[in-house]
Amino acid sequence: MEKAKRMKRKAFVAQELCVACGCCVKVCPMGAIQIMKGIMAAVVLQKTISM
Repeated sequence: MEKAKRMKRKAFVAQELCVACGCCVKVCPMGAIQIMKGIMAAVVLQKTISM
């Protein structure tokens, strides 16, 4: 049986759709997303998985 390859993905937040609910922060395994000033989510590039 062939081992399935996992795709590396980087965190991404659609700024125009963000309502700062925090759902993306909860599911990001690397902790690379933060809510900035209670207004919108932002990706911390230093914490993302390198490709």
